[in-house]
Amino acid sequence: RTPIGRRGIYAVRIGADSKAKANNICQKLQSVGGACIVVRNR
Repeated sequence: RTPIGRRGIYAVRIGADSKAKANNICQKLQSVGGACIVVRNR
C-alpha cells in the first residue's frame, strides 16, 4: 500500500515476457473495473 491521497493505492508488479503481454494483462484488468499502467522494468 502506498500512502497517496486519503485512501492510498496498492502497487503490484506482475512479470510479463513482453510489452504486448503486459498490455494484454492490463486490458483484462481494466475490463473488470481495475486500473493499471504498464511501465518498463528498471
